[in-house]
Amino acid sequence: MSIYDRTVPPTAIGNMQIGRADISGAGAKPSGFIATKHELEQVAKYWLHQQLDNDFYEFTSQSSGSFECGLARYSTHRLNAIADVLGADRLAELTYEVIEGFKMAIDPTVWEIFAAASPDGRSDYFKDLELDD
Repeated sequence: MSIYDRTVPPTAIGNMQIGRADISGAGAKPSGFIATKHELEQVAKYWLHQQLDNDFYEFTSQSSGSFECGLARYSTHRLNAIADVLGADRLAELTYEVIEGFKMAIDPTVWEIFAAASPDGRSDYFKDLELDD
């Protein structure tokens, strides 16, 4: 697997393989372009937002597919490569900024349930939604 070959290898689960995704587009490869620290931070924020949005989508839809699995793996590899340059502390600061921005667009109660990752709380949230239908 390479972050440059535009693919994310599938994950094997028994006889099944899930998670292969074409994310970077055709012809993605190292360009030789040298990004500034600020530009690299913007790329990190992009991938952090993609991860968070992906996780939130899986939470709200209560489902996940090959694309979501592939995106999760690919973004993790991109962020690991970026952390090698920016450092873990700076990536943690950027993560905080992305989370704070994301929270502003989400209902506070839904955010609390999502962020708490409590199976009981999440279960209650979806039971309430079913009653509202």
